[in-house]
Amino acid sequence: MNIEGVRSHPVYRRLADVKTSIYVLAAAIFFLLLGALLPQGAEIGDYIDSGGRFALAVRVFGLFGVFTSPAFLLVALALFASLAVCAYERLRGPGSDRPSPRDFRPTMTLDLTQEGADAHIDVRKVLRAELGFHVVSKDDHVVVMEKGLDHGRLTSIYHAGLVVCFAAFALTFLVAYEDTVTIRPGEPVRLEPERPGRLLAAFGRGGGASDFQIILDGLSAEYAEVPELDYPDD
Repeated sequence: MNIEGVRSHPVYRRLADVKTSIYVLAAAIFFLLLGALLPQGAEIGDYIDSGGRFALAVRVFGLFGVFTSPAFLLVALALFASLAVCAYERLRGPGSDRPSPRDFRPTMTLDLTQEGADAHIDVRKVLRAELGFHVVSKDDHVVVMEKGLDHGRLTSIYHAGLVVCFAAFALTFLVAYEDTVTIRPGEPVRLEPERPGRLLAAFGRGGGASDFQIILDGLSAEYAEVPELDYPDD
């Protein structure tokens, strides 16, 4: 299937729809708010002891693991696909698919002394050189021109940047790991993670020792007193 066949596919058209992007983005924001409000990776017992609310819902829906849940990963994948499609549609040529207005009603008319072809060339030359317009799309009947910043390319940069961010999120999710290490002043410690990243774990490889070492030169604690001003009520 060629690229035009892919672009005409219903799934591709749905991903390129702005409404789909809004719905998927709203779902992603919902999950991000849940993950930000609830302590991810915490124990349900500690959450209850600290006075946490809605413990039953937190336990049933597994809200302490929002960012690793299948629902969030599915939403993130859908958002990534939608942004990638939107970015491609804008990078391939902003305004190239914009339909020409067939029922155009002019708000101003000009009297030209040249013939049709000459007038067409001269008008476009004036619009480009003198007024700063640029061609957005054209066909055999209508030429569409705009003036100002090319918003299509600006949105393309925005979408491409979001795609890069999501690629970085995915890389962090697959490769990054968390662990604890005990260091003492003057003693170098080699990192030996017990829990490797998800990508290594999927291939059955353990963490093992790394070539990265850290050392603590020294540790000092300082107390800084913050003054407070107590004003009378009157």
